Amino acid sequence: MHGHPTPRRHYQLLAIIMGVAIILRVWHLGTKPLWLDEVIGAIFTLGRGLDDVPLGIMFPLTELTQIFSLHPGLSCSQIAQTVATESVHPPLFFCLQYVWISHWLPILSASMPFFRDAGGWVWVLRSLPALIGIAEVCCIYLLGRMVKGPRTGLIAAALMAISPFAVYLSQEARHYTLPMLWTILGLMALVRIQQLMINQRALPLWLLAIWISVNSLGLYTHYFFLLDFVAQAVAIGGWIIWDILWGDGILSKSGKRLYQYIVQLGLSLAVVIVSYAPWIPTLLQHINRPETDWLKPYKPDWSDRIAPLYQTIMGWILMVISLPVESQPLAIAIPSVLIMVVFSIWLGWQIIRGLRQAWNGQRDRPAIQLFLLLMASLTLQMLAIVYILDKDITAIPRYNFISYPIVLILITLALTPQPKAESKAEGRRQKAEEPTPSPSQEGNRSSVTLQRSNSSTLQRPNSPKSKIQNPKSNISLLLFLSGLSSLLVVHGVVFQKGYFPAQVAHDMTRVPEESLLVAVSYRSLQEVALGLSFALEIEKRYPVSTDSTNSHVSNIGEDPAYFMFIDRSKGFGPAWQQLENAPHDQSLPINLWAIASPGMKTKDYPPTLAIRRPNRKSKLQCEIDPDAFYRIGFPYQLFRCAR
Repeated sequence: MHGHPTPRRHYQLLAIIMGVAIILRVWHLGTKPLWLDEVIGAIFTLGRGLDDVPLGIMFPLTELTQIFSLHPGLSCSQIAQTVATESVHPPLFFCLQYVWISHWLPILSASMPFFRDAGGWVWVLRSLPALIGIAEVCCIYLLGRMVKGPRTGLIAAALMAISPFAVYLSQEARHYTLPMLWTILGLMALVRIQQLMINQRALPLWLLAIWISVNSLGLYTHYFFLLDFVAQAVAIGGWIIWDILWGDGILSKSGKRLYQYIVQLGLSLAVVIVSYAPWIPTLLQHINRPETDWLKPYKPDWSDRIAPLYQTIMGWILMVISLPVESQPLAIAIPSVLIMVVFSIWLGWQIIRGLRQAWNGQRDRPAIQLFLLLMASLTLQMLAIVYILDKDITAIPRYNFISYPIVLILITLALTPQPKAESKAEGRRQKAEEPTPSPSQEGNRSSVTLQRSNSSTLQRPNSPKSKIQNPKSNISLLLFLSGLSSLLVVHGVVFQKGYFPAQVAHDMTRVPEESLLVAVSYRSLQEVALGLSFALEIEKRYPVSTDSTNSHVSNIGEDPAYFMFIDRSKGFGPAWQQLENAPHDQSLPINLWAIASPGMKTKDYPPTLAIRRPNRKSKLQCEIDPDAFYRIGFPYQLFRCAR
């Protein structure tokens, strides 16, 4: 990879890279729990909505089969309408995912009757993002090859194949890999446009059409792609201005051709905006929806003003290395943090050093300018959202999916060894800049020669310093740590699922021989999805069998576990009243878990909660257990309902 492999060897390495990328993205794809955001995506991509979730009534876990079943025969416009009214996202991914699931889920379910109970439907749900993630490795290879050459393409593909960030997003049943793919394709078109402008060649209509189409599709996939679209416009415009005012003036020499470039690019940007115009009213409605209020700092203080700065840097670090820190004992977390900090400082220095050398080589300078402008624009836009709109998107590492391909290409350019011809040219340039010794300095010529000789000796390939600065060693170390991080991602050690549904299910099912009732208070679809993510994990912890009709039958009573979603929009008083009046047929005793709003503690719960006796109208008092209170984002408190 680091030398000049033959074409056969080159494509053998590419095949190995693709094989590793496939393995990392499908390994444990269906075994990890669905978390809140994935549940929301599952509801929409299965053709469902909030109306398909039983609210205000107690229902057994066997109802999950119906909630997460495919609603066949829907059109994309119907799914888009549901997404527009019940979510805060554009519709394209959900439409594609619905088509994908509609095709594959029935086939797998028919060929393997146990497929659904084995979690196969979760595998299908995540398979499309994983497939897109694999395609991204191919595309980043092509982008790297376009920017600098085949070796750069291989390095870029290898870095993405084992990137913990890329693997994490590829195993999420969410719409992150698709806009990242549009970003890479848009960058490929933008780089080609820049190259044609440098060579003063006409921009073909097919290339502009691809650029327009990719950006339009990206805008209909994720709202954050709007940042990428603006960054592309700023970057190409900024590069043109830079070249005219401070660069080599290649564009200004083209005269009339420069005017054509500006008109063509301006019209292309305008076409993208016009194509997105029908969705802009929905975008404006979504901006003010309460579902995005969770991004606002809770009781903000001076630390919330500083946090986005280091969170931004941390987001870049997690793209290449992510060791176990979250929910880990100090004996593991502290060494992991130290390794990540030391490695990040070292990698940052290597990137600065490598980009400086590539810049001095001049051949890569236009591409470096373009990608640095892209990165600067994206970073400033994200900070503007934080400090102007007061929504801290830097606290969520996955939101860096738009900037990830840009960061990856900059790292690749920095670590790709410079061609020998360019290295020799740089050496001649530095030698020409050295001052000519005066006659008075002739006596020191021998000492200068000796110093140069010693310097050359220190830079021999076998010297320790040379090994540290050897591009091959640098890439090997980066690949090793990224690969280790990806293995931890695959096994759920890092980038753990939000709100830890598996841990919550474990806490709530410590006494599996007793009946379970979980009351989830909600004010939005997000909190309903949170409860469903817990329900899916609790369902795994009860032994079930499946008959020919694909219905669940528990070995511990008819229905050992029930859920109920209670609306707390008017306060907890009416919410607890809903719980008290709901009929059920569970057997006593019952362990009642009440999930309340963030910030609540045990003292904020009532000392007792009332529910109806099984199949009766009389009430049963459930006593609070002060020793069974937990909080993972949302608090959940145990009440014991005796006989």
